[in-house]
Amino acid sequence: MAKEQSIHAHIEEQLVLVAYIAEDGAFHAAARILRELAERLENHADDCDERLRCLGEMSEETEAHHG
Repeated sequence: MAKEQSIHAHIEEQLVLVAYIAEDGAFHAAARILRELAERLENHADDCDERLRCLGEMSEETEAHHG
């Protein structure tokens, strides 16, 4: 199974694709790709926020237990 591409590599790849498509005048297609990229990036940000929230809760529990 292939390793999932990092979000940073995905952003770079999609921006190159958008530039190429826009040069051909396919602006609607480029806009669609950017919308999909924005949605994926927002989902990634939400996932990161959730992980940070969990880490913060774990840290607070550890401090309360040892503190």
